[in-house]
Amino acid sequence: MGPGAGPQSAPGGIRVSERWPAIPDRVVAFLHSHVRSMLQLETLLVFEAAPNACRAEEIAVQMYLSEPVLATWLDGWVGAGFCERAEANGYRLVADDDVLKLLGEVATTYLHRPVSVGRCVFGAPDPKRSLAEAFRLRPGQDD
Repeated sequence: MGPGAGPQSAPGGIRVSERWPAIPDRVVAFLHSHVRSMLQLETLLVFEAAPNACRAEEIAVQMYLSEPVLATWLDGWVGAGFCERAEANGYRLVADDDVLKLLGEVATTYLHRPVSVGRCVFGAPDPKRSLAEAFRLRPGQDD
């Protein structure tokens, strides 16, 4: 590697180099804001890969999820504007170019950098911890 081509820090503290570019900021932001587990991410990506609407029951069976858990996720994705309800208890991604492009980037990033994506998901800032840190006299120190 030439000068300046060594590893650098990327969002989420992930080290990057020319061979492995940083995960796009908007993908990191999406993961931090909308994904709480790898199973949740993989479930959303099922919809990204599906050409037609998917029935909630079929996705629950395919992903080994209980229907109430999946329903909670689906309602959240509908509320966030990523999915919409379709006929016969089905769901599909919204027909919005920005959403489709973002989820395509997320899928491609996960395909090529699954460990880094996992670090983004599990390294997301915890709102409760951030609130607790705001009230510490010496932030960053445990009692």
